[in-house]
Amino acid sequence: MMLGLWARCERAILRLIAITDLRVAHAAVGTCLWLSILAGTALASDIRKPAEVPAKAVLDTAQRYLGVPYVYGSRAGLGLDCSGFVQKVYAEHGIILPRTSGEMSNVGQKVAWDELEPGDLLFFHTSSGSKRVSHVGIAMGHGKMIHASTGQKRIAIDSLDLNYYRARRVVARRLPSVHWSELAQTKLYRPATTRELLHMRPHH
Repeated sequence: MMLGLWARCERAILRLIAITDLRVAHAAVGTCLWLSILAGTALASDIRKPAEVPAKAVLDTAQRYLGVPYVYGSRAGLGLDCSGFVQKVYAEHGIILPRTSGEMSNVGQKVAWDELEPGDLLFFHTSSGSKRVSHVGIAMGHGKMIHASTGQKRIAIDSLDLNYYRARRVVARRLPSVHWSELAQTKLYRPATTRELLHMRPHH
C-alpha cells in the first residue's frame, strides 16, 4: 500500500512539472520526501516480485506519465530518462529491473520483432557508429511504443515504423512475469486516440 501511495504521489509531481511552474512542483517534492521518510522501511518491504502482471496494467501505468519531461540520467525529480521511465513503470508492479538500458537488454526472453506483444521491452542503439544498446521503450501493440523520447524531450508514444527506429533495432525482450491476454488484445489493438496523437510524432 505504501509503495502504491508513493508511486501515485511521485507520478503527480512529474505531471505537475510537465504542466506548471517549478515552484509548485518543488513544494510537492518536499511533501513526498517527508512521506517517504515517515514510511521508512515500509516502502522497501512493499516491493514483491509478482507471479504474474497483466501487460495492460503496465501500459495503463506507463501512459499516466505521458508528457513528463525527458531528463538524461534521471529516475525521478525533474524528469525521467528512457531506462528510468521503464524501471519506474515496472517497479510500480513489483518488477525490479536494472538501471541502464544496456543491462535491461539482458533480462527476459528474446523475441522476434515481428512477434512483439504489449509489455515487451524494446532496445535500440542511438549513437552514430555504435551498435551498443542506449535506448529502451515499451511495446504497446498496434505498431507503437511508449518511451522517454530524446527528440520530443518527454514521455511520448511513437510508431515503430519510423525509419529512425527501424534502422536502430537491437533486441526485444519479454519479461516472464508480464502476460498478455487475447481478451485484452481486442481492446488495445486499435487506432490511436486523440490523446495519444498529441504525444505521437508524425510519420516521415
